[in-house]
Amino acid sequence: DVIGVKDGRNYIIEVKPRADDRALGQVEGYVELARRDLPEISDPRPMVVCEGIVPDTDYLALKKGIELVVV
Repeated sequence: DVIGVKDGRNYIIEVKPRADDRALGQVEGYVELARRDLPEISDPRPMVVCEGIVPDTDYLALKKGIELVVV
């Protein structure tokens, strides 16, 4: 949904009401597409911004290196 910069790092950001395994998969796909199509964005990292997190999604995000931000 968004490409952003935080603390000098590039992020590919998926915005959802609730983070779940589908949101994690979507942001992983967007990161791969950004690596292919936007080489000027160095080392894009995945992030999901949400209002809530479905159980076990925080564990999966941690294992996959996806940052979750609850707003």
